[in-house]
Amino acid sequence: MASAYCLYDESFSALKAAELIVQTFVYSALIYFGLSYAGRSSPGPMLALLSFMPVSTGRFWLMSIYIAMYLFSPFLNFGLSKMSQAQHKACIAVMLFMFCAVPGILVYADPYNVVGGRTLLWFATLYVTAVYFKKYDAGEYSGEPVICKGKGRLFFAYICCAAVTLLARVFLPGLFNTIFGKNDYFMSIYG
Repeated sequence: MASAYCLYDESFSALKAAELIVQTFVYSALIYFGLSYAGRSSPGPMLALLSFMPVSTGRFWLMSIYIAMYLFSPFLNFGLSKMSQAQHKACIAVMLFMFCAVPGILVYADPYNVVGGRTLLWFATLYVTAVYFKKYDAGEYSGEPVICKGKGRLFFAYICCAAVTLLARVFLPGLFNTIFGKNDYFMSIYG
């Protein structure tokens, strides 16, 4: 989100995209050679392929997605610059519904392949949201202290959500394995 916040006003540079790809390649190769030399990794053709093509193989998935977002950002920026504030809010709402709510409701299917958050669709959702904050100064800090009413209730809600998540992680696998037999159903819900 921080990168998107900054990229909205930045002009696209093919040189910067190439630099990102080269940097990722160099770090990947150095890690490969360093671990191989130290005896921490057994060099082999598959590992070499993954290490020398880190962006296209997704070896470093975060950089692969970041580079894809950087290449896609001029098009997103153009579309977002043409939207009204209401359209932008609606776009965020639709994206969050499709890529957060739907995978949470249809737990046995991932229709948009977004569970886990390692996809261009999810990063585009974060990008569109961050640009909204940038464009409309949502949440701009004025230097004045912010008084949050109901902080205790928010903290209690956070603790409850954390407890439910922990309990779900501990008890639901056994329950779902008993009901559905051994399968990945729980992990799709948890994801």
